[in-house]
Amino acid sequence: MNGHANKDKPLANGGPVANGGPLANGGPVENGVKVKAPPLTSRKSSVEVIEKKCVDGCWAVAHAAYRMNDAAYIFPITPSSPMGEIVDAWAEQHKKNLWGQELRVLEMQSEGGAAGALHGALVSGALATTFTASQGLLLYIPNLYKISGELLP
Repeated sequence: MNGHANKDKPLANGGPVANGGPLANGGPVENGVKVKAPPLTSRKSSVEVIEKKCVDGCWAVAHAAYRMNDAAYIFPITPSSPMGEIVDAWAEQHKKNLWGQELRVLEMQSEGGAAGALHGALVSGALATTFTASQGLLLYIPNLYKISGELLP
């Protein structure tokens, strides 16, 4: 022998395919009886798709924010206006969030007011959100430092 397995010698698992080994007849064999493998589709998924939708980013963010929060403080400013409008429309329809509550939507007079109201809601223990864009985010910076310094969610 030159160190290579002999093709005619049966292997420990029953031999190669030609000698009736584990892959003979197209599947695994135990004690001379072919064992049928379970079909790949027998597993059930824990997530079932009910409906597929094509949505834009504003709708997706508004949907997630509406489902996971107690309150939303909005100030309509482009390009974040659609998110506030969508959340406000759902609140008017009395849609429930994940906890079976209606989201409280309050329209503020300024970005600074929305940031301050968000901070106050978080301090009181509520899960709250707001929507802003570009320069509006700059007005949130003092409140964001305060919120992060207080280790609020």
